[in-house]
Amino acid sequence: MLEKRGAPWLLLLLLMSHVQVHKAITIGFEQEFYTVFEAFNATGELIEVPIIKSNNQTSNETFEVIVSVIAGSSSNAATDGTDYFSGGNVSSFSFRRDQQRINYQFELLDDDTPEGEEVFQIELSLGSGTPGVSVGGGGVYSRATVVIIDDDAITIGFEQEFYTVFEAFNATGELIEVPIIKNNNSLHSDITFIVIVSVIAGSSSNAATDGTDYFSGGNVSSFSFRRDQQRINYQFELFDDDTPEGEEEFQLELSLGSGTSGVSVGGGGVYSRATVVIIDDDEPTLPPSPTSTQPSPTSTQSTPTSTQPSPTSTQSTPTSTQPS
Repeated sequence: MLEKRGAPWLLLLLLMSHVQVHKAITIGFEQEFYTVFEAFNATGELIEVPIIKSNNQTSNETFEVIVSVIAGSSSNAATDGTDYFSGGNVSSFSFRRDQQRINYQFELLDDDTPEGEEVFQIELSLGSGTPGVSVGGGGVYSRATVVIIDDDAITIGFEQEFYTVFEAFNATGELIEVPIIKNNNSLHSDITFIVIVSVIAGSSSNAATDGTDYFSGGNVSSFSFRRDQQRINYQFELFDDDTPEGEEEFQLELSLGSGTSGVSVGGGGVYSRATVVIIDDDEPTLPPSPTSTQPSPTSTQSTPTSTQPSPTSTQSTPTSTQPS
C-alpha cells in the first residue's frame, strides 16, 4: 500500500514516529498562603516554597519559570533586606518537563522591632516561547502570599484570674508567689521592659488589709522583664492572726512602664487583673454550754397500801345425815 502511495508518505510516517506530543502542563504554587515565623536569630533561616507541575511528562526538555517578588506598599508590607532576603526581585529557573516540582528559596531575617504580621507576595510567570504550559488553575496558584509572624509582639498577664491561698500557719508569715507570664517565648533579645503591679485593697466588708492579713511591700511594685524571659513572679507575704474573719480578698493589677512598645497587657489567655482570696483558718469562739440550776425532781408519791381485809371463807364442810 505504501508503494502505491509513494515515498513521501513513508517519509512522513518516519518523521511522526520521532515527534513527541506534549501534554498540556499547568504549574503553580502548591498553596495560596504560606505562614512563617520570624527567624530565631539574625543570621537568618532558609525558607522553601514549592512550585509544582500538574502533569509529569517523560521529556527532559526544559522551560523557563520566573518568580517575581511583590513587596507591596501597605502598612504591613515586609521589607526585602530587613524582614527577608529574596536575592533579587526576579528569579528564573529551568523546569524540566519530567520534573514534578522545584523550590523557590528566600531567606527569613530577624529583628527586635515589634511590627505585627507582615506580608509579601511572589508571582509566577513563564519565559518567552514556552508552548503547552500555563500558570495557575487546577488546584495550583499563580500568586502566593507569604505571611511573616512577628515574634517581637508580646502579651503579658497573670496566669490565673483567681488565686486562693490559706492564711499563714504562724505569725512570722508565709511568702506567696503569683506568676506573671508572657505568651511568646521565641524571642532571643535581652531587651527589657518595665512591668508594674498595683495592689487594690478594696473597701468592701471582706477586703483584706495590707500589713495585717498580707504585706505587699507597697501598693505599687515595678519589675524588669526581659523579652527572652517566659515569666517572673510577683511576691507578697501572707500573715496569720487569731481573729475569725471569714474569706478576705484583694486584687493585683498589671500595667506597663512608659515607652514600652510592642507589649500589651491581658488577653490571649492571660489576665491584666487577678483576685487573691485568703481562706480564714480561725474558728469562731463558741459560747460555753449553759449549766442547769434547777434541782432534780423528787417523787412525793408513796406506794398505795390496801385497807381491805383479806377475805375469810364462811363455808363449812357439809355433814351427811343419811344412815349408814
